[in-house]
Amino acid sequence: MRNLVLVFSFLLASAGIACPSSVVLAAAGTGQLTVRVPDHREAIGDFKSLDVGIAGIRIKQSQGLKFYRSGWLDLTPQLNQIDLTQYTGSRSALVFNANVPAGEFEGFELKLSRIGGVLKNGQAAPRLKNALGPIVLRFTVSPAVTTLIVLDLVVLDLRDHAPRGYELQLKGYEVQQDGKLVEKVPPG
Repeated sequence: MRNLVLVFSFLLASAGIACPSSVVLAAAGTGQLTVRVPDHREAIGDFKSLDVGIAGIRIKQSQGLKFYRSGWLDLTPQLNQIDLTQYTGSRSALVFNANVPAGEFEGFELKLSRIGGVLKNGQAAPRLKNALGPIVLRFTVSPAVTTLIVLDLVVLDLRDHAPRGYELQLKGYEVQQDGKLVEKVPPG
């Protein structure tokens, strides 16, 4: 049925007849995408608090033969700020949990608006650099299936490499579907 709707949509588009995107999305269905963010244990111990503003989340749809679905899909996070010192070890912040169009995806970006922290000695943190950006991350969102992405962030102390200070980076990630591990970077 799905292929029939897609072929019909292609034929309508070829004939110059507009096909509502809702028809295409309804044919593909939706699946649940969940994004969680913990902090890896490097230099987070230097901080009393480390507030990270979350401006948005973007996922890049795989193009392949699906020429009508290309580009980035912007998602609205559930939290606009998290204190990373509260999410170490096995704890993680739930930053997104909603249905998205089902399909294949090949990129992910956690967009940050700001980073600010207070060191344990009470001083404002020296320079805090955001080293996060879009990453190549291949995953599938299937209808009626929960896809979980866990982004493991890490704060590095690079003050001994002047003029650098602290830097927020991506340490790795996990992708799970219905509780089963699909991919883990770095492996282990």
